[in-house]
Amino acid sequence: MEKNDFAKANTQQAKHRRMWVTAGMTALTVGASVAGPEILDEVQTELGNNEPRTTVTKDSSPLVKVGNVLFSSRTAAAETINNVVDANGGNHSFKSTQTQVTTNFTGSGTGFSNASGSYDGQSATFMTLTAGNGSDQGAIAFNKQLDMTASWTLKFNMNLTKYNTGDAMLGGSSNGAGDFLGLVLAPIAPNKLGTSGAGGGALGIGTDANAAGIPNAVQWGIDFYQNDGDATNLVNPTDGTLISSGSDGNQVAGFRTTDSAGKLNTVSGSTGFTAFTKSNGESIMGFDSTYSPSATDSKWQGASNPNYEAPMTATYTYANGVGTLTIKADDGSYTASKQITITDGVNSTMSVGFKASDGTKYSQKGVTIREFDLTLPTADTKVNYIDKEGNAISGQASTTIKSNVNDTLGIVTSGAATNTTGTAHTFTAPTIAGYTYTGTTYGTAKSTTGPLTVSDTDANNIINVQYAKNSKITTVFVDQNGHVLSTVPSVELGTAGTNYDGQKATDAADYADYTAALATAKSNGYTGVSGVYSDSALTTKLGADLSAATFGNADKTVYVQLTPAPQTATITYNKATGLSTAGSTAQDNAVSASPTSLTGVTNDKYPTNTIQVPAGMTATIKDAAGNTLDTDTSKATHLVKNSDGSYTIVGAFSLTSAGALAVPSYTVTYTANAVKMIQQYPDETRSNAGTAYGTYSAAGVVQKTGYVSFVDGTKANQTPAGTFGATDKTYTITYEAVPATAGEVANEPTVTAALAAVNAATTETDYKAALAAYNTAVSDAQTARDNAETAAKAVDSSGFSTVTAVSDAQTNLNNVLAQAAAGQATTQQVIDATNALQTAISDAQAALDAAKAQAKTDIQANIDDINTQITQIQADIEAIQALADRNPGDTIIAGLLADAQQRLANAQSQLTQAEAALAAVDSAATIADVTNLSDGADQNQAAADSARTIADQDLAAAQAQDALNLKNAKDEATAAAETTTTANQAAIQQIEQNIAELQHLAEDYPNNATIATQLINAQDALDAANKAQADVDTASGEVPGLTTVEAVQIQQAAVNAAGKDAQNMLVVANDAVTAAKAEAEKVLSDAKAAATSAIQQQLDDADANIQTIKDNIAAIQTLLDNNPGDADIQAALDDANAQLVTANNQLADMAEAYADATDATTPAEVQAARDAATAAATAITDATTQSTNDLTTAQAKSDANLAAAKASAETTIGDQIDQVGDDIAAIQDDIMLLC
Repeated sequence: MEKNDFAKANTQQAKHRRMWVTAGMTALTVGASVAGPEILDEVQTELGNNEPRTTVTKDSSPLVKVGNVLFSSRTAAAETINNVVDANGGNHSFKSTQTQVTTNFTGSGTGFSNASGSYDGQSATFMTLTAGNGSDQGAIAFNKQLDMTASWTLKFNMNLTKYNTGDAMLGGSSNGAGDFLGLVLAPIAPNKLGTSGAGGGALGIGTDANAAGIPNAVQWGIDFYQNDGDATNLVNPTDGTLISSGSDGNQVAGFRTTDSAGKLNTVSGSTGFTAFTKSNGESIMGFDSTYSPSATDSKWQGASNPNYEAPMTATYTYANGVGTLTIKADDGSYTASKQITITDGVNSTMSVGFKASDGTKYSQKGVTIREFDLTLPTADTKVNYIDKEGNAISGQASTTIKSNVNDTLGIVTSGAATNTTGTAHTFTAPTIAGYTYTGTTYGTAKSTTGPLTVSDTDANNIINVQYAKNSKITTVFVDQNGHVLSTVPSVELGTAGTNYDGQKATDAADYADYTAALATAKSNGYTGVSGVYSDSALTTKLGADLSAATFGNADKTVYVQLTPAPQTATITYNKATGLSTAGSTAQDNAVSASPTSLTGVTNDKYPTNTIQVPAGMTATIKDAAGNTLDTDTSKATHLVKNSDGSYTIVGAFSLTSAGALAVPSYTVTYTANAVKMIQQYPDETRSNAGTAYGTYSAAGVVQKTGYVSFVDGTKANQTPAGTFGATDKTYTITYEAVPATAGEVANEPTVTAALAAVNAATTETDYKAALAAYNTAVSDAQTARDNAETAAKAVDSSGFSTVTAVSDAQTNLNNVLAQAAAGQATTQQVIDATNALQTAISDAQAALDAAKAQAKTDIQANIDDINTQITQIQADIEAIQALADRNPGDTIIAGLLADAQQRLANAQSQLTQAEAALAAVDSAATIADVTNLSDGADQNQAAADSARTIADQDLAAAQAQDALNLKNAKDEATAAAETTTTANQAAIQQIEQNIAELQHLAEDYPNNATIATQLINAQDALDAANKAQADVDTASGEVPGLTTVEAVQIQQAAVNAAGKDAQNMLVVANDAVTAAKAEAEKVLSDAKAAATSAIQQQLDDADANIQTIKDNIAAIQTLLDNNPGDADIQAALDDANAQLVTANNQLADMAEAYADATDATTPAEVQAARDAATAAATAITDATTQSTNDLTTAQAKSDANLAAAKASAETTIGDQIDQVGDDIAAIQDDIMLLC
């Protein structure tokens, strides 16, 4: 700006009356001296006096309203905590006005600051969120996160420096207002809003390479700069040119969001975004200004005096899981709404505030918060009532208190005064019968220091009210096994409510009850106490008697173990009679091995015992009362039957109510078991009854027709008599079949001998073997005769009936069979004749098989040769096909290919005929038939050889035609390469000229990435063009050595492609030069604009500094006038004047630098002008500093002169006063003399 404009800006009146407001804070401490672990009451200071001041209890007293504050009428004493439901009286509403912003809101971020002023007749705070310096961001948020299921209304002003504006003609830069300003809802801490999220195009909530975004954020506001993904109706301002002004563009208002990763969600189209400009910003958004700000301004008129203000109202409501945020311009037509899905744990609580962010385009932006009407977030605190071990007290259920988040809750002693402020709540612990209150812990960490600050997470809000139980000791009498004795009742020591903590059980006033119970135990089978234990498992022994047990802070039970008295039960045995010697011996051995008594102690189990039972006998055991014992384990006394048949008596030495042994004796009685003599048949069982160790008689065996009977494997028809042992006696009865008749071979000697052996066998094993041998002999004789008859019948079917040897053998066999039928020939003669016939047939078959084998060999050789010819023909066809493929459209080669394929078909036909002959050999009936098949295969081979010769001739002709085609293709490719090379060389020359021009630009703009990139692009294009020509050279060089037309055509295509590549690279190089020139023009323009702006600022600062020097000179001149002739002050004045000369000279240099920057043609010239201006500015600043130092020196000298003059004057005046005194005294003396 020009100097006079700068001066006017500093003198312009602000439209707001500035006023600094300092809020005073008064702290009140209420102390209480208490006994035990209670905490002191806490009182928190509040500003605004508009929070509720009461608690809702289960028996809530009436509320008293004083001004805006609600008080409980029960403020004289603390509430008992288990009666409290809501610490805030059910009213969680809150309203923050524009005078309370600094108390209720938190600022953050590099761009944040605030200033006091006034708005609408009241003091207000003006928040700056971006300071107008570029690349910063700032925010302000309500200092508590809000419950997003509750409604709220927020009234605020949007404060701007300027709108987006294009620049004037002559190539100036556009004047962008920045990136974003608006309202933000974010699930993060309020004091993190200004430091979270990326600035610039990320709009303060998104992410970029340097900063993470804010997940699940929602914002409404003004977007000033079009970036990728923004609304399509947002238009950026443009720079001016040499012939026209730039466009102002616009700015848009609308909603934006981030995803769960903090990435800014892109916008598709312009729906939901309202565009406005300087011309309609007031009618749409309500922006108003009392003067016309400059488009080049980057900051407000003052810290509390924005250039533009727009009053807005944001309203938030919630229903059915969805929040609705509505923004309305108070003085404009704009209104917009957005629905927000609210999810627990994701965005159910969010910070609400404002944020602005800038990048390379910037200006001062901020807000004025006028009023925030909301419902504070609440949380539940669980109150547990526990004993010293942390266990819940029976009958005292946990309770829950609702309160505002960040309120405090604490326990005080009974009778302490309750703090009635809205954020610090104190209560008393309830009285619980049988317990004494001992202290309180707070939070999940169980801190003993309170109060609890309520978190927005219910799980963190825990108060544990602790109690000690009024204790007693219960003595339980147990036997030596730890079992509770029903005959000796338990005793409780310690009167209820009396504290015996730490004292011995024997000190209890009711100890006599224990001694009486112990006397009862001694009369019931016990002799005294063996020990006292703390647990029912008797693992921890306290001592030998009850004096070792002590009272604690809770009821306890001790277990008194008694010493049992000795006990004995007798056992007698009754033996069975009438037994055999073996039975009597077994019974005597069992009795001698069994116990005659059981010994132990009172209530103890019987010792291990075994009542032996002889094999084959049963033992019945009865107690003294005549009750028979069994194995029913549910009975106190029962038997266990062991695996060897013995018994164990299970029981205990129980006493009767009179103290006598309940079961003093047992009787064991033996009896012999019933047994049987058993005949076990294959399909049934028969038996005769008896007793163990008795006798049994012989018994007949049932006979079956056609079978022989066996008893235990011996041929017999009855079982023998005998004596029983301990168990049943069993005989196994089996049967074997009698021999079958032999039929026509019954007279054979082997058959008759085998039958005699069967009849002579006496054991079942021998009988089975003899019977099997007999059956084999009969089968062998019958088989020989059957084979002979079969062989005689097979001659006709063999086809060799006309062969002499076969005919003679057949006649002989028929004669032998006739003799055998008459009984005149043996089985062996039949076998010999049969073998002779079979040999004759076999020899005839061998001769025919030999002829077929030779024919197969010869025909197979023909087939192999034909296959060889076919393979060669196929090779010829493949070669001709290859030539046809690389010579498409050549009709000569195609005709030769068709002929060769016909020769292949002919040869394959001959192969088919030869293979048919080979297959027919096996079915030939005579040797003559075999010879005819072999001759036909020879003819097939000759025809296949002829087809192969013609196919070879076709291949030779095709190869000659291919060679001619190749020569023609090479000639065409060579001509194309020469034409392409000429065009490429011209392109390469032009690219080299482009590179030279780019290198010159790179030297003038050494650090410009765009120009450097375009130079690289052109160099890469040159490399690519050279490579393309190299590809042409390579492809054309390979052509002479190629052997196929297709290969030549591929190289010719490569030459053509390389030619196109070179021409494309020429386009790339030309584009690079164009882009670099445009970039150079833009960089130079930007540099000149920045330089002239900076130098103009330095000129303005220099004017101010020179004025300071002049002011310093005037001040020093005044001091010199007051101290005429003072050399030091004169020297300071001279030096200050010299500094003024220096500053004026440097100011002229700065003006010259401004002109140089304007006329510069390269960035280096611009930078040189800027450096010269900076050096001059530094010199002026140094001159200003020195003139100030001169003033300081002169002032110090003047002060010293004044002090010296004062001291001299005081001395002189004092001397004069003394002289006057002396004169008066002399006069008085003279008067006395005269008198």
